[in-house]
Amino acid sequence: MKHTPASHYLIGLLLLGIFMMKSTLTIAQATNYKTYSIQLMAYSKVLEDDEFEVALKQFGKLRNLGYVYETSYLSPNNFVPSRFYIGSYVGIHTAKRILKQVKRYGFKDAFIVEEVKTVDPAATQHYTVVQIGAYKRLLMNNFKKLSDEVGQGYVSITYSPKDRNYKVLLTCFRDGDTTDEETDAKKYGFPIWKRDIRDIYSVK
Repeated sequence: MKHTPASHYLIGLLLLGIFMMKSTLTIAQATNYKTYSIQLMAYSKVLEDDEFEVALKQFGKLRNLGYVYETSYLSPNNFVPSRFYIGSYVGIHTAKRILKQVKRYGFKDAFIVEEVKTVDPAATQHYTVVQIGAYKRLLMNNFKKLSDEVGQGYVSITYSPKDRNYKVLLTCFRDGDTTDEETDAKKYGFPIWKRDIRDIYSVK
């Protein structure tokens, strides 16, 4: 097939488009600071209180990997069965690391989910976090009282490839205001470092 100048021009545009698409994907990966959880188990009904306590005990071995929580909903017009998760993890790279550990504990069907209404700092341009701990090996049971009070999605974990450790964070990606986060950390006696999440990790 003979290539005309016009066909060379079209091929060039096509190659440029592919290059730009790959570059965009790379940038998107490098700025992925969304928050994820890991689904541990799902039931076909909303658990009663006694059933809930029994179910929760089986996740005790995971207590240092994150905060275990349940979601369910029951009303005359709607029904969402009980599901158990562990979280929260900033960045898909962290969630993948934790998932491997979760599966080693026997939860072979566990999988990663993006948290509902997760706030992406790339969209809000608020990258500030309050760091309250750093560990080579996660010890999230140290933060249980804080997690129990403030609930799921507030106390988060991210892995720093640069420092080769896990950072425990209170995120404020929505508005960048750290006032409440600092108050909560001080209430429970945790040290405080105000950080930019981009300085903690950057996925290459």
